[in-house]
Amino acid sequence: RFAPEGSSMWLIADGSQTLGRLPVPGSEGPYTVGRHESADVTVTGDKSISRKHLELRVGEDGRTLRLTDLGSKFGTSVDNSKVDPGGTASLVDGASLSLGAKVLTVRHEPLVLCYSGLSKADTEVVQAAAARLVGVSASKEWADGHTSHLVMSKIKLTPKLMLALAHGCPVVAPAWVERVAARKAAAEPLPDPSAVGCSPTDATQPDIPAGCHAVRPERRSLFRGRKLAVLPGGEASSRGHTVSLLSLMGAEVVEADQADAASLSSHVSAGFEFVM
Repeated sequence: RFAPEGSSMWLIADGSQTLGRLPVPGSEGPYTVGRHESADVTVTGDKSISRKHLELRVGEDGRTLRLTDLGSKFGTSVDNSKVDPGGTASLVDGASLSLGAKVLTVRHEPLVLCYSGLSKADTEVVQAAAARLVGVSASKEWADGHTSHLVMSKIKLTPKLMLALAHGCPVVAPAWVERVAARKAAAEPLPDPSAVGCSPTDATQPDIPAGCHAVRPERRSLFRGRKLAVLPGGEASSRGHTVSLLSLMGAEVVEADQADAASLSSHVSAGFEFVM
């Protein structure tokens, strides 16, 4: 499933090893896959793979991927369905791709960017870099269930940062997006979000510890077993963020429609704690 204003990269993987990410910024393709080192995605260790076995073409919006067999000697299959020599086939997320006796996997890697607290100059940097990535855009809006990376120049305690931490989304600097857009080859990995220059500077507030934005899976269970009732008041969007965050962290959450004595007593009897 794709976010309305975002896309994904296509990964070609051999088990846990990523052999290539498509598309390559600045290149329309098609991208060759084969045993020879000159292929865009090189697959070694199996002589049943032709030197240039097949080619892959990413759609203009980044959402489709099609292959063309290049007359390979031992053939190509998609999900165990044989592709005719010189024939084409569409690939979807999770498809198995057989080159001769070698079986690879095709996967989506979400790349849906949300930015928060950027200066005008940094916003322009991120938007320009995103424009070089096929089908990918950067937005100030958090796409719940879709956003893959939060872009910040400096760590600030905002609802978007809390959502990123709860979702386990990497928090990266504008330079990280620039480096992604500067990739020159399919086999080139994405930059490490924690590398120098790729990570936002730490907050200056004493109550926000350094490195707090690091991805930590244990946050998903921070409130596991807790029953929390969010009291009425404030903006509806803020309450929605609160409910989403607490749910992501494992709590059973309800919104208290009223704050009268009877309603509060009912929630207390059911074992709920209250959140303002």
